[in-house]
Amino acid sequence: MRSPWISWILLTLVYLTFGRFLQSAQMLHAVYPWFMSAGFAIAQAAVLTLLWQPAQKILLLGFQSDSGHVIMVLLLASLAVAAVVQFQVFSYLAVLVAAALLARVETLLTGVGNTVAFLILAFFPLLGLGLSWMLVYLFDGVAPAAVGP
Repeated sequence: MRSPWISWILLTLVYLTFGRFLQSAQMLHAVYPWFMSAGFAIAQAAVLTLLWQPAQKILLLGFQSDSGHVIMVLLLASLAVAAVVQFQVFSYLAVLVAAALLARVETLLTGVGNTVAFLILAFFPLLGLGLSWMLVYLFDGVAPAAVGP
């Protein structure tokens, strides 16, 4: 029997590290980047579990027509520009996606259903973000404000 705990702990640590990045990027006092990160984690969990079939259909439809090929090429070119211009942010997002994909593969191998996998893939990133915020709050005594700087 496989144990998916290692990938789940890795997912938590990746989001904990991303929370430290948000803190070091002078985004500690703004609450919006933290909410956007939590929204990204939930959306990613939903696409990887509950919305996998519709996402797969949309992606496959994109490769079946000439206009779909053009859109895919433009999307990949935009991602390449974003990777070059904002390398640090892009690398963090790539690691977040890779850790979530690893955790999803582990949940598939253990036979966990889509709803439970969604809850798992949403809980551990939110746990990592919450822990990183709490560590900053406990050690630095600073909490995010309701309005950005």
